[in-house]
Amino acid sequence: TLASVNRDSTIRLWDTATGEIRKILAGRTHSFPSNFAFSSDGTALASRHQDGAILLWDARTGELQKTLLGHTDLVNGLAFNIDGTLLASGGENSTVLLWDVTTGELRKTLKGHTDLVVSVSFGGDRNTLATGSKDKTIRLWDTATGDLRKTLSEHPGEVESIAFSSDGKMLASGCTRGALLLWDVTTGNLRSAFTRSLYAVTSVAFSRDDRLLASGSRDYLMLWDVTTGAIQKSFTGDTEEALQIAFSQERKTLENGKETSMTWPWNVATDEIREILIEYAGYSAAPAIAYCSENRTLAIGGWDGDIQLMDVDTNTRRRLHGRSTGRVLALSSDGATLATVGENGDILLWDVATGERHKALIGSPKTGAQIIAFNSDSSMIASVRWDNIIHLWHVPTGEILKTLDGHTSYVLCVAFSPDGQTLASAGSDAMIRLWDVDTGNIRKTLKAPDFTIADSIAFSPDGQTLASADSDAMIRLWDVDTGNIQKTLAGHTEEVNRVAFSSDGSTLVSYSLDGTVLVWDLR
Repeated sequence: TLASVNRDSTIRLWDTATGEIRKILAGRTHSFPSNFAFSSDGTALASRHQDGAILLWDARTGELQKTLLGHTDLVNGLAFNIDGTLLASGGENSTVLLWDVTTGELRKTLKGHTDLVVSVSFGGDRNTLATGSKDKTIRLWDTATGDLRKTLSEHPGEVESIAFSSDGKMLASGCTRGALLLWDVTTGNLRSAFTRSLYAVTSVAFSRDDRLLASGSRDYLMLWDVTTGAIQKSFTGDTEEALQIAFSQERKTLENGKETSMTWPWNVATDEIREILIEYAGYSAAPAIAYCSENRTLAIGGWDGDIQLMDVDTNTRRRLHGRSTGRVLALSSDGATLATVGENGDILLWDVATGERHKALIGSPKTGAQIIAFNSDSSMIASVRWDNIIHLWHVPTGEILKTLDGHTSYVLCVAFSPDGQTLASAGSDAMIRLWDVDTGNIRKTLKAPDFTIADSIAFSPDGQTLASADSDAMIRLWDVDTGNIQKTLAGHTEEVNRVAFSSDGSTLVSYSLDGTVLVWDLR
């Protein structure tokens, strides 16, 4: 069985032999599921959601068994123990919760980490749990008593990934400094340290016979001999983003779960790629980019918190002098200010010329802004949280001017009109809402047919048309005044991800999951 997330927040269970959908799970459609864990026998599925809830499903029938509420913010890691009776969940508030799978009751709360917990993994003895954290430590816990057995603290960077050997005697861990470490679980001593990657080691896995260890990062997939520490093989041709790796049961195949983020400037006249400006892979892959045509600056944010500013003409790059999440960023229209989200959820403002931070907009909770956008004169920022709330910030004073509450599910994107008087927001509730920025009231609600969800929206330069990139492979052009659909553009074969107008409004560019970029003549 394979589990996947659909854009309507449902979970789909697939029969891997036939490719058919076995079940559709729809237990918490107002909160997007972001990860899963199967029990070892495949009968139970746990899904973690962006509001901190964990859902337990019967993977055979598709029925929701339990809803586990205990985390107050995002859940980063899930793992069942070997017999499927216990579920561990690690949160951004540095705690680990142990759940009784049968009753749904919280058995234990494990406290000790000083930063968010990234990964959790059970050993083979049922009662040993390893937790990896951004505090650069791994902690080994006795799940029966809740006691801390060992703290493994020799990591040179933040822990990104952990995995037990099949016999539970060894633990492998990867960290942000490119180190792959091998630990003796009984003694807590470091057995070996392998350093090959320049980037975060974001995934690790043992072969079933524990003779080989695989590590995935931005630049390589590596196979290591556990006994000698020698590299058996390296894969560089198509590693891209090695977020998850796993051996097949017969150890002959290494599977790589990848996600690539590249920045490709296209020559519209010739349909050719001018140059690949930058490619990120591994957990450092670029999940966010922002471009300003005014000063030809490209901002690229990586999952590891690394944010680069690039001059597109010279291809020269420099880094910000500080830390952010790297997942969310926006450039002001003049390219002078970059907005990012700090690790504590605050919105940080940076001087692009110097790379120095000059202000923080404080007020978002720790599960802070997930989307940010400037208005045209850079005096206002719109930010979106996981709880579907939109805040309008006054940049000069750092005050919240308005709080917009109307979407019933996760907000996917926002955009200001060119005159700054209207904010458009699109949610996974299949609604696009047009807000009056001065009053905070909803002016119009736009609804495409058949529960179609917009993944991207953009105003035309004159502010009279709103383009939406839709999940049904269509692009819709909306009349902002009436809320009616002016035109539907058909050409893509899969979900459309992004749309953008040219500066004169005569051209629209769209990108889709079908791998194509289409250029539309709107004259």
